[in-house]
Amino acid sequence: MLQHHEIIKIRPGSTDFGVSVIICCYNSVLLIERTLEYVRKQLIPDDFTIEVVIVDNASSDDTLEVAKAWWNTQPYSNGFILKTLEELRQGLIYARLAGAKNSQFPILLYCDDDNFLDKDYILTAYQIMKDHPEVGACGGKGRPIFETSEIPDWFERHQKSYAVGAQYVNEGLVNGYELYGAGLVIRREIITTLSENNYKFLTTGRKGKLLSAGDDHEITMLSVLMGYRLWYSESLTFQHFISGEKLSRNFLKHLYKGFGMTLARLTPLRLVLSGQHQTYRNTFFYQLLRSVGLCLKDLLRWEHPDRFIYFLGNIRRIKGMIMFSARPPHYPWVHYKLRSSLVEV
Repeated sequence: MLQHHEIIKIRPGSTDFGVSVIICCYNSVLLIERTLEYVRKQLIPDDFTIEVVIVDNASSDDTLEVAKAWWNTQPYSNGFILKTLEELRQGLIYARLAGAKNSQFPILLYCDDDNFLDKDYILTAYQIMKDHPEVGACGGKGRPIFETSEIPDWFERHQKSYAVGAQYVNEGLVNGYELYGAGLVIRREIITTLSENNYKFLTTGRKGKLLSAGDDHEITMLSVLMGYRLWYSESLTFQHFISGEKLSRNFLKHLYKGFGMTLARLTPLRLVLSGQHQTYRNTFFYQLLRSVGLCLKDLLRWEHPDRFIYFLGNIRRIKGMIMFSARPPHYPWVHYKLRSSLVEV
């Protein structure tokens, strides 16, 4: 349920010469000012507009009040617009949808509340999307900025799980289906098409402190199913703030549990995208046996320092498969029509 919509310092602008930056927040009072500061430092032409849409996803702190107070201390600029709203349904995907619905420009940038964009990020993203109409979404490269000086030795092995590092080997069009949600640039029409077709997302993303995940990957997978391509650019760089809490082994365990549940839910999309949805791989028992095999493999890799982390993820994947499977022995995946006319399965 959407509640509260406020607009501060709005300037009528071009319908397309600009970008809507959507910042989805949950208890972001400690970071929101810094995140906004990096947005305001963007290098843009005089007639370019950056619309900032802050979506408070059922926070229990004063995120919106702090954000608005900080914004009003900044010098007035024709090139910046601020909108704030609340999405009371917890789940990152609901906040993303609310932000898109209340945005003005055809190009959206999902900036996490702990992402500090490099000064040319927005204009570079805009140019990529304008130069390549076949691209539905593009992403860049995160650089970690740590709250603490004590960095665990395992972080580099798991940095992609924190939206850090290169997403692909080569720049340009990619053959993959996924991009980080952090710094994700996407065409607004993709989100509106899904909403107009009453598409029911399989994932919700983060829900408060619950480390569920996958809404970003679901969005980019759907973009490909709709006929768009994905783009990766090393010119799109941002700093990703990593708190000390997120560097604990306990956090990493819960993170991989969330990944396991997400993998179970998004396998339908992966099978459709790879053309395997009408093969034996689309059966419940095949996927179950494969997951059990991965669990056993994890336990037998005694020398690997992260074997237990992967094991927990695969166990949660099995749990997710059982929960998601409505009619054994077959997943309902073969009936997966995206609940719209987006793709013929």
